[in-house]
Amino acid sequence: MKLSDIDLLDRDIFTKGVPHEWFTYLRKHAPVYKHPEPDGGPGFWVFSKHEDVINVGRNAKVFSSAAERGGVVGLDEAALLAAAQAEAERLWNTVPEWHWQGLTADQLSPQSFPPLTTDLGR
Repeated sequence: MKLSDIDLLDRDIFTKGVPHEWFTYLRKHAPVYKHPEPDGGPGFWVFSKHEDVINVGRNAKVFSSAAERGGVVGLDEAALLAAAQAEAERLWNTVPEWHWQGLTADQLSPQSFPPLTTDLGR
């Protein structure tokens, strides 16, 4: 593996799980790494060692993502929301009608379900 194999902007990789081998490689070979962006974007810093991550989190003045210091490149939130909505509708349409037949809106409200901690036996 080499640094050029690591693309933390590839969302498809993360749908398969966290690419632990990439972070292991980064910790060993480039614990502080400036990840490139396509099309000549400014890139971003990757801190892969726990101690460094803690230090970054505790020193916001130095490690700022404020717009005047370069900012954070946002994701296309409208496209992500549209994709999530389409997936929710697709899933809803796969549930057979008999599954919901006879249930009222009150029975399907979030308040009608037990807390997640109950389901987990805690």
